Amino acid sequence: MPDADSDISIGDPRTLLRRGTGGGYAEVDFVGVSGRRYRARWEANRARDKASGKLQNSRQSLIDLDSDQLLASQKTEYKTQLELALGLNFEQFTRAVLLAQSEFSAFLKANDNERSELLENSPTPRSIPSSAVARSTRPKRPRTPTNSCKTRPPA
Repeated sequence: MPDADSDISIGDPRTLLRRGTGGGYAEVDFVGVSGRRYRARWEANRARDKASGKLQNSRQSLIDLDSDQLLASQKTEYKTQLELALGLNFEQFTRAVLLAQSEFSAFLKANDNERSELLENSPTPRSIPSSAVARSTRPKRPRTPTNSCKTRPPA
């Protein structure tokens, strides 16, 4: 396990800790596909919560806020329970977040099956005006160049 902040990779959840801190966490409350409220939490700390302590393993937890029940505290069960609550796996969730953050080009580059799967599993249904659907499904017609200069009859 790395001792220094510089030895941990950017994907490591322990990057939540700022230099000089002994512990920290990130949590988010959300409504799952079932309509229930959940809280997902990641924690990271150093030994004895001292800034000079050795980095400890990160911890995750998932709580059902409606029943005040701890659903998961181990990494494997956390991942499984979180996917069930969200209705999306990590890759699908990432794509949905990128799409929501105007990374529309990633959505457009996906093949038809991936786009369809992403939209079907979207945690919040979106209503698309029928005119937009009609525009996207109708075959493209070749455009005819228009003459921008009009001729006037001689006076």
